[in-house]
Amino acid sequence: VTSYESLLVCATLAGVGSSIFHPEGAKIMNRLGGGKKGKAMGTFAIGGSSGFAFGPLFAGAIAYTVGPHGLAAFTVVGIIIFTILFVLMPHIVAHARTIDQAVATENPTVAAKPLKNYWKYFGILFVIILSQSVNFRVINAFIPIFWTRELGTSPEQGSFALTVFFSIGIFMTYIGGLLGDKYGPIKIIRLSLLVWLPAMFLLTEVPTFSPLIMMPIAYLLLLMIGAAKAISYSPVIVLGQTYLAKSIGFASGITLGVSQTIGGVIAPIVGNLADTYSLPVAMMTLVPFLVMGLGASLILKDPKKLQ
Repeated sequence: VTSYESLLVCATLAGVGSSIFHPEGAKIMNRLGGGKKGKAMGTFAIGGSSGFAFGPLFAGAIAYTVGPHGLAAFTVVGIIIFTILFVLMPHIVAHARTIDQAVATENPTVAAKPLKNYWKYFGILFVIILSQSVNFRVINAFIPIFWTRELGTSPEQGSFALTVFFSIGIFMTYIGGLLGDKYGPIKIIRLSLLVWLPAMFLLTEVPTFSPLIMMPIAYLLLLMIGAAKAISYSPVIVLGQTYLAKSIGFASGITLGVSQTIGGVIAPIVGNLADTYSLPVAMMTLVPFLVMGLGASLILKDPKKLQ
């Protein structure tokens, strides 16, 4: 494309494709998970986390060597993945149906209970989703710029920082799912925000640190933020699906779709603040969102106690 407008249209179409896939993908993973839904959702998230981690690395390498047109290689990858999914999806759905029947046989009492939607607590969870989405999407957009403009690195190092940010998610999304199954999703969500909040605050102050410690601390805080986001990924989705047991598809759409959109809407506002003041000052506006999310997490209730 040769204009900002056409680029925006293409980005929108890509977003539509992503929004169609993720809610249904999360819904079927909920079924495939059986009694270990956190583990299943963590496994599901490994794919996305890997793509986010290695995508910027490959994109940066291609864009700075071959040129922007070389990014068409990602279209080839998309076609291959689409073909695999198209062929395998009937078998995946059939397997999910088998697991549904097995779970119902093992727990006939639970299966016989009517499903309920707890909209009040899903609304509280949405506040947390909002706070996380705003922070995640803005960080995703501005990490390379922060590294180059504020920390004085090269563009390649900025792309590498984004890879580091997402690489930790490959492992922590899976671990978060396991921990959510063992300790409950609410505890893991609270732990995530308790780590994320101070790390985000300190990251905005890194440009003022001594050059000797600036980069090590920047990468450490980046890892902390990436881990905090990733560890709560599966618990948030599973908790949302549990609160809206009658509307799992809708819950998946909100936790995976609308949440991403809201974060994207806020990103240009933060960008405008960065142009007007500075990027660290603009990023500091994200901290109150995390405070709001942490407060909301304290009033969540275990779905088992609501039944």
